[in-house]
Amino acid sequence: MSYPLLKIKNFGPIKDIEIELKPFTIFIGPNSAGKSTLCKVIASISNLNKHVNIIINAAINSGSSIQLSNKEIKISDSNLKINFLTEFRISDYFSEETKISLIEKNSKFHLEDNLIIYSFEETDDSSVLLLSSILEILKNTELLNNIQFNFKILKDDIIYIPSERGIFTKIKQDDYVLINLSEENNYYLLNYLQKYSIARRELKEFKSEDLKISYKYNDGSNEEFSYSSNDYFPTYLASSGIRNILSMALPIEHAARKNNTSTIILEEPEISLYPDNQFEFIKYLIKTKNTTKNINHIIVSTHSTDVLGTFSISAYAGYLLKKYPNLNDDILRILSDLKFDDKCLINNEDLVAYYVKDGTCHKILIDEDNFLAIDDEELLKVSNFTGRIINELYELASKNNQ
Repeated sequence: MSYPLLKIKNFGPIKDIEIELKPFTIFIGPNSAGKSTLCKVIASISNLNKHVNIIINAAINSGSSIQLSNKEIKISDSNLKINFLTEFRISDYFSEETKISLIEKNSKFHLEDNLIIYSFEETDDSSVLLLSSILEILKNTELLNNIQFNFKILKDDIIYIPSERGIFTKIKQDDYVLINLSEENNYYLLNYLQKYSIARRELKEFKSEDLKISYKYNDGSNEEFSYSSNDYFPTYLASSGIRNILSMALPIEHAARKNNTSTIILEEPEISLYPDNQFEFIKYLIKTKNTTKNINHIIVSTHSTDVLGTFSISAYAGYLLKKYPNLNDDILRILSDLKFDDKCLINNEDLVAYYVKDGTCHKILIDEDNFLAIDDEELLKVSNFTGRIINELYELASKNNQ
């Protein structure tokens, strides 16, 4: 099976990266390595609504140059990078050497300095068909001059959950009008805040046995939560960990119920969470994707090997169940202790993890029989750092006592 291929060169902290976007794609690495930048680029160029608006604006804007061929659109405009990347405040990373490409089965998108190229093949893919239709419209100047473009019906079907999300759970619904994020060009935070606000209002109540958490909207005037009990408290009293869970779970649950989201991009799910809670939340995330028809991609950036490990367990267990039917009872016994069921399992071919550092990245999970292992010496060294130091201190003390 072929997966979308993303190539980025010379963009901010990213020097040269080539990655497959599988149904579950994980980025892990040190701070300022480029993980969040990767997520923001993916969110920017995966937004179909944005592509449509850019094509239409280029067609009616005298400052743009547009070239059409049978199955290709070339747009030249000095504002292209701003139009694409300003939402996530990363347009300043763009340079004359920057190149960004997304290659899919039936289409290709390429962005470099002042130039966008769309090319596509005949297909029944809805997004490609839409761009093809726009191409036909652009070829007909008379039609272009008379048609009324209204693309509000197109779905913004990506949920981007930023690392800054937790603060919004401390603010009452009615007080959101006091926040003016647009003045600071924090449009991606504004977009998340809007989706989070809608999720709270339309869900009204949310309960997850996996996460041990319940939530009540109460018309937004007195939102409440409970955790591991039947006692409810105002959400403004919630711990940072509970706020983090709510800020992720509510928009994800709303998207799952509405069935109108294709991609969830999540930054640092581990924020303020104990390792057990990280494990349970990733299980919830996997189960949500596996039980929701339209969610095609889960993309996660993290610093946590516990987050990565949970994805690995899910994929490895699923792989072993298929390969060794004679071990099914033993495997299911181990999984039952972790409260895993078949909805928490991943096809191992649908998971990829990349270690991001120094502007590049490489895959870090070994395939097939050793799938659970992290094939990266540096990452293993980091994850085992405290244990290694404690062992050295213990051995030192033991020698002194002899």
